[in-house]
Amino acid sequence: MASPPVIVNHSVVRAGASARASAAGLAAYAGTRRGVVIEISEADGRRRGVDGLAAYAANRTGSTGGLWGADGPVPVAEARRAIAQNSGAVLTTVVTVPNDIAPDAGLDRLDAWQALVRSEWPRLFSEMTGVPESRVEFYAAMHINGTSHHVHILTVDRSGDWDSLLPKGKMEAARLEISSKAMAPLLREAYIERDLARAAALDAVARIDRNRFDIELPPNGRIEAAHLRRFHPEASAELREALDRAASGSPELAGALDRHRKAVERCAGLKCLTGEARDAYARKAAADLDLRCENAALRVLVPDRVPAREQTPVRRAAPATGPAVERRREAGLATEARACIPRARLERITRKAARGRTLEPADLRGGPTADRAFRRTPSAGTALGRAAAMATLVAREATRDDRGRDMGDEAGERALRLIAATLRVLASGGTGPSSVPAVKIANRIERTITR
Repeated sequence: MASPPVIVNHSVVRAGASARASAAGLAAYAGTRRGVVIEISEADGRRRGVDGLAAYAANRTGSTGGLWGADGPVPVAEARRAIAQNSGAVLTTVVTVPNDIAPDAGLDRLDAWQALVRSEWPRLFSEMTGVPESRVEFYAAMHINGTSHHVHILTVDRSGDWDSLLPKGKMEAARLEISSKAMAPLLREAYIERDLARAAALDAVARIDRNRFDIELPPNGRIEAAHLRRFHPEASAELREALDRAASGSPELAGALDRHRKAVERCAGLKCLTGEARDAYARKAAADLDLRCENAALRVLVPDRVPAREQTPVRRAAPATGPAVERRREAGLATEARACIPRARLERITRKAARGRTLEPADLRGGPTADRAFRRTPSAGTALGRAAAMATLVAREATRDDRGRDMGDEAGERALRLIAATLRVLASGGTGPSSVPAVKIANRIERTITR
């Protein structure tokens, strides 16, 4: 079997390992080795106030090398110093795409790699390690050699608390996700090929002469492929055999089925699925097409007994959950806090948020949502503790910039968002077990109060 289009390799250098002392040198290796792409992308140029790539190339001192982080280019010396002073483990990751695939996937450009890593890597590292996204620090460099385009990523927990190996299952989930994101342009093309082949197969079935289906169907009632499989397995088996005979006698149908199979295989390859996961993906796609073809054949045989396809679009009800619903809910809670909490108390909460201190029940009383929550749980207890702990986990980083200065007027607005996030958790109860890992909840609150 051909190698996957995206190869992801991880290596954890733990704090107590003999190689930890030399881990900082990996930054210099990644940022200055032969084949590194040393330029500034358009987005980083805007961050630095540089007028285009030419100005950067003409004025750079050579100290930056090819390293970049979440906010732009990073000097090699700065990255080495940060890694050397970090007391935790270092995760080194290499994401590789072959040279013949990189241009079609759009990954032959530095800005595409930067967009991919910056948008996906902090979250994936957080989910692999349990470290909140606000503490994820990474340094990356893009390299090109005779066989591949690849990116080296060195990642640490900014606080130095993470120092463990990675669970195999979480590494695999992260590999599949970043591979799918990297291959997104090619996957879109493969999905179109698959859908066109499926439509061609259904059209070919619809044109088969009904006399070629020599099968006995139930005398009355609704006819559907799933219904036959469950309640009339003999008739369902006859239908599948008739379709197999029709495919052998119809080059059009056989060709469409073959194109669909190849498109599904291509999708599985671009998703970097292997082993049983790849086989399961192919089986599921084949089973879906078989069911659709059986229904198409039944529409040929007994059109009056097969439910017609819904032609009129049905208006969907507004979603009860989701990011948009949460944003509207938190906007209302922020308005409630602004209206019901006295200004002096809001200023006190702002100072608490800036210092990363925990909110107390007295800080939130006066608003209908908090009062209802406290009546339901008079001691506040687990609900407020869980809400405040997760919110405070990210408040320290969210209310200060990377040089430790207070964010001025923005602190008050962010304090309101912190209150809204805490009230939302309180309103939901906050006492029962959650199926969402705590680090994911913390990351969501962080994104809310930093917007």
